[in-house]
Amino acid sequence: MNIAQVITQELGISPQQTEAVIRLIDEGNTIPFIARYRKEMTGAMNDEVLRKFDERLRSLRALEERRQTVLTTIEGLGQLTDELRTRVEGAMTSVELEDIYRPYRPKRRTRAMIAREKGLLGLAEYILSDAAVPAETEAKKYVDPEKEVPDVQTALSMAKDIIAEMVSDNADFRTFIRNMTVNEGMLVTAKKAVRANASDTLSAGSNCAWYSSTPTFAATAAATCSWSPVSITVLLTPASLSSAMPKAESSLMRSDITI
Repeated sequence: MNIAQVITQELGISPQQTEAVIRLIDEGNTIPFIARYRKEMTGAMNDEVLRKFDERLRSLRALEERRQTVLTTIEGLGQLTDELRTRVEGAMTSVELEDIYRPYRPKRRTRAMIAREKGLLGLAEYILSDAAVPAETEAKKYVDPEKEVPDVQTALSMAKDIIAEMVSDNADFRTFIRNMTVNEGMLVTAKKAVRANASDTLSAGSNCAWYSSTPTFAATAAATCSWSPVSITVLLTPASLSSAMPKAESSLMRSDITI
């Protein structure tokens, strides 16, 4: 990634300005000093723009350093393909980069790992396929008391753990779910018993809902309306899921497994 080019495009300044400011910052000059005494070098960039420049420069440099660490780690695992390298090098945010790196990041022993060790990967892949035979029927082949898979339901549950990890580790799915949370997520509250003196400050009706959703007045709402903590719930319906992962949606619905 060409850091100077990115900053030039984002701030709408000239390449010469970008190079000059980077040089001044790297020489140890402070932003107030640059804004006041180096106007002829920066094209008279003001303090606000220079601070944005400095913050973005630090952010992009940290991203680039992390990118190199990710590439080195994946390469050390022997799993760095040309396609994966292109995706890592094309990541423009730390979130995007970490989503790509997630499947290769060292992690603690998970239920999905245990399920894989017990041979349930084949069942997980079968559930995600377009096979016509019900998953419950296929799961019978994986029942093995010696491996602590005593029945069909246990086999399906372990396969579900593997599928859940597959989805969680998939960068495209994580982006899809993150965007859906932002665009379609709902703030859900549950009203508890209202204090006797609540009417002294707020009514127990719509005002409470408004105040509880406004950060500035959240504390007041909590004290007078007795709302429970606010949580964000995203509703993923089969219709919305199918646009991102049609095979997974249809197979999971057929086998009645919820991730």
